[in-house]
Amino acid sequence: MRYSGAHRPSLESEFMQSDREKWDRIYAKRGPDGPQEAEFIEDYLPLLHTGDTLDLASGEGNIALSLARRGLTCTLLDISPLALQRAKVFAQAEDLQIQCICADLDQQPEDIPLSKASFKNIIIHRFKPAAHHWPAIINWLSPGGCLLIVSFNLTHHRRTGFNRNYCLEADELRDLHPELVLDQFQSVHRGEGDFDEYLFKKLPKLNLP
Repeated sequence: MRYSGAHRPSLESEFMQSDREKWDRIYAKRGPDGPQEAEFIEDYLPLLHTGDTLDLASGEGNIALSLARRGLTCTLLDISPLALQRAKVFAQAEDLQIQCICADLDQQPEDIPLSKASFKNIIIHRFKPAAHHWPAIINWLSPGGCLLIVSFNLTHHRRTGFNRNYCLEADELRDLHPELVLDQFQSVHRGEGDFDEYLFKKLPKLNLP
């Protein structure tokens, strides 16, 4: 069935609502302590730009809070309002400034309040975007900006039984998009598990006459 205009169903499907409720239940079980800093932050900090940074699928903000402590301006985007509320509490406790946006990447890009955003850095940690998510993500990255992806790989799946659907296949993102140049790649074991780590830079815009 096709829909148009006012007859189109709500973009927030039952699946999105179920996913949001699932993650809220997970964060409701967390204690009052803030998240630990991710191990990879210090490795990549010298390679990131100063300026606006998007922590995508941020959860309660371990990446964004770590970067805000180091002077970066951070926006968190996550499906769970409870996770974002926790991030705000942790930020306020340290007098850190963050911006939080509650949205699902499966919404239409124009319905996510980032349509005109332009970030110097986008960081994705322990999350595997679907193929249809990438155009919007890359559009949010400013020319010359850095896209850092640190996600579980197949070694993590084989070692722990973690769902393969949420792990990166070997070399899966090497040719992610024609506007992105792969600057660094490594497969590495960290305290949280086994990761593939990609650092891309977006090509600058050409100044055509």
